[in-house]
Amino acid sequence: MRTILAGIGVFQRAPAAVAPLTLQGICVGGLIATNVLPARAPSVPAGSVFPLDVYFDVKHWLAFATGWPALCALVIVSVLVRAAVLGATLTLADERPLMNAKLFLGCLRLAALAALAFFPVAVLFFSGAAIRYAPFIWVAAPIGFGVAISFCRRGIKLDTGAGPPATPGLPEVASFMSYVVVIAVAGAAVSALGGQSRLLVAIFVACLGPIHALFLLGWRENARLGTYPGGGAIAVAMTVSLVGILVASTVYDRYLTTPPPVAQARSPGSLLLLGGSDSTSTTGALHDLDFRSIGYTRARTRHLSYLSGGNPYGRSDTHEDLDEIARIVAAQIRRVDGSTRILGHSQAALIVDRMPEQGSSTSDAVAIFAPSPPKPPSLDVPGPGRSGVGRAAGDSARALASLLRAVGMSGFDIDAPAAPVHLQEVTAGSDVPRMGIWAVADSVWLDQDWRRPDELNLLAITDHVGVTKNGRSLELVGQFFEGRSLEGDETSWRSVLVPVVRYAFEPWRPW
Repeated sequence: MRTILAGIGVFQRAPAAVAPLTLQGICVGGLIATNVLPARAPSVPAGSVFPLDVYFDVKHWLAFATGWPALCALVIVSVLVRAAVLGATLTLADERPLMNAKLFLGCLRLAALAALAFFPVAVLFFSGAAIRYAPFIWVAAPIGFGVAISFCRRGIKLDTGAGPPATPGLPEVASFMSYVVVIAVAGAAVSALGGQSRLLVAIFVACLGPIHALFLLGWRENARLGTYPGGGAIAVAMTVSLVGILVASTVYDRYLTTPPPVAQARSPGSLLLLGGSDSTSTTGALHDLDFRSIGYTRARTRHLSYLSGGNPYGRSDTHEDLDEIARIVAAQIRRVDGSTRILGHSQAALIVDRMPEQGSSTSDAVAIFAPSPPKPPSLDVPGPGRSGVGRAAGDSARALASLLRAVGMSGFDIDAPAAPVHLQEVTAGSDVPRMGIWAVADSVWLDQDWRRPDELNLLAITDHVGVTKNGRSLELVGQFFEGRSLEGDETSWRSVLVPVVRYAFEPWRPW
């Protein structure tokens, strides 16, 4: 609020200073109204202040450019436009008659460097969205925030000819975080409006222009006067608290959980375990599971294989065509005598989805930890060497995967048949009782339609792997397999965390 008040003070002294960002907002609204930009939350930063406007252009055109020449051309145009908006705003704020060449060149240099600095962040966000690997986004977010505030500080101190502000450290972290929260809230509003009217979204985004301008002008004024207004404590406290809760819960589940006491088997039938992507016959999140916690003994538990005949499988086998894998897994289930319960992780949900469509009976009950959402991400990734929308992003994701493998980390295969961007939605229903245990730290990619029809949905405050060790989740899975009646978490306080995390990340996603 104090930053806004400082911006209002500049506006009263130099009303024209809000014009460049206001005009930019109107142009963005026009692009949304004419369907050039999507009427969704990721379009909100298109009208934001420097350098978040540059980040929008990099992350958006990386995902939608048809090739590297197109991407480079679009980013060059972006750098020119964003530099002109920044320079014009600073010039008018200092009541200078014209923007001088030195200032424009300084803005141009900063915008170009910002585009280069944001490129790895955009690649991480795109790769995380394309393969639904949330850790990429959790890594990219703090890096992107650091890059953004660093370039913002440099931008607001550029010399317009009236004397450059010399105060370092402005805008303050709390103030900049408040602005990021404002964009996230605006993104949430756009998500609510998106299903109503494209025109309403366009008008809303256009009206945000003066608000963006007041933040930039407020930061500039504080840097000019050498004042540290403070404020933004609520935004910082909310962010730190949410991240702290998720990190603490994940660490506890992964490393500090106390093993359950020895208990007699209480759940009926046999327990069949189906690992997710990148699991093997001997490794994966389900291999560390204590069967006693859900009422089974090792004698009544077996791991299903991604290969026919139940043969041992490797990581690459989990990347193959999921339709064929579903047939292979279904054949193994049919060979088990008596009643069965399937407990899966991650990609296992997509395999189980396909069984009813193929006419295969899955099991007597199914529970999946951190299931993959049923709908594939709205992104295109052409094959290697092929042109088309997403060409540059696909090449960048492949380069990232190669880099990870080169340094000894687990890579990923964005071109695999089982990669989320290459899948089709499966809509066949099933009469088998089914439970999904969603990890909140994994929920950044859950859209409004993430739930499957007639599925019992529970939420665990942990991450993708920690959910398999979460005490509450294991207890409820055991009760579910026993046949007890359970209430889902859609209306509990835990359900609030899902949209909070999703809306916090939504404006920064590629689509």
